[in-house]
Amino acid sequence: MTKEDVEKIIDWEKSCLEKVEIPFKPARVILQDFTGLPVLVDFASMRDAMSKLGVDPARINPVVPADIVIDHSVTADVMRSTKAVQANMELEFERNKERFACLKWGSSAFQNMLIIPPGSGIVHQHMSMVLPGVVGFKLYGALRNGVTATDLVLTVTQMLRKHGVVGKFVEFYGRRMAELALPDRATIANMAPEYGATVGFFPVYNVTLEYLKMTGRTDEAVSIIEAYLRANRMFVDYNEPEIEQTYLSYLELDLRGAESCVSGPKRPHDQVPLKDMKTDWHACLDNKVGFKGYAVPKNLQDRVVKFHYHGQIAELKHGTVVIAAITSCTNTSNPTVMICSGLVAKKACELGLEVKPWIKTSLAPGSGVVTKYLLRR
Repeated sequence: MTKEDVEKIIDWEKSCLEKVEIPFKPARVILQDFTGLPVLVDFASMRDAMSKLGVDPARINPVVPADIVIDHSVTADVMRSTKAVQANMELEFERNKERFACLKWGSSAFQNMLIIPPGSGIVHQHMSMVLPGVVGFKLYGALRNGVTATDLVLTVTQMLRKHGVVGKFVEFYGRRMAELALPDRATIANMAPEYGATVGFFPVYNVTLEYLKMTGRTDEAVSIIEAYLRANRMFVDYNEPEIEQTYLSYLELDLRGAESCVSGPKRPHDQVPLKDMKTDWHACLDNKVGFKGYAVPKNLQDRVVKFHYHGQIAELKHGTVVIAAITSCTNTSNPTVMICSGLVAKKACELGLEVKPWIKTSLAPGSGVVTKYLLRR
């Protein structure tokens, strides 16, 4: 890191427009499943080459410590059974035997490499070597009753996709968003791949420090973190006067304007207010083939197809639900959204509603912690 590199960062408003590169030397590299396995194979190939050259192949190891986090790749073959999780995991390991064997070998063959097995959680990493522009997204107001973090994040995603934030950082700010819960902030930030940004983030505040303590950090460690962040003006205290920041471009949203909505039928940023869903769906049937169209002739839109399912006669038509899945770590790591889902399901059962037997249902908690708070409820 040179003086010139520091000056480029200080003058970021000009540098980011010129696509200036800066040195980025991580203390640790996090590799997700699909990126980690090819790296492991590359290391194995280099070791083969070293062996052919008569050199000790064990000299080939990551220079920077690397963690490979392995995702589950479970398919919901078995559903609505107390044995569903175990049965589906057994099928998963059978189908991925060769992949898992390679990863298990790598876990002991290399130094400076940690391989975290399936079931421990998932992780996503974004990394850019070009100095990015920073978009400021101001949030204010409070969500109305009945509007969830998922509704909010679909609204935010639609706005950011329209604005254009590919290759940029998005910072969410505004002292009047102090009441926005930490899990809701994480839900919004976690949708960065969907709205196209390199990363979306919120400033650290007192609840962040409480979260660090709750997840096992010592008081001493948290004090050091707070002191560092305050010294570098990266900590936000909503009781202090707000300092205006400079961004490449600006957006803002009154949280009171967010409403219950759905996404689709094909893309996460195709936001549809819940009250307009029926009208939108019928328009999709009529529209020409595309992101919002299927071009189904009028005389075929009410067509019903019958089939046999486990000895029962079932019917399908346009718009019939065939998969009901609660997945995505964006949703399943948010306690409020998960509890709301449970309450809706509970009320539905109490009212006598039932899921059709041919609908595939599944729930994939976003982490081990989510499973625990659902079990303890």
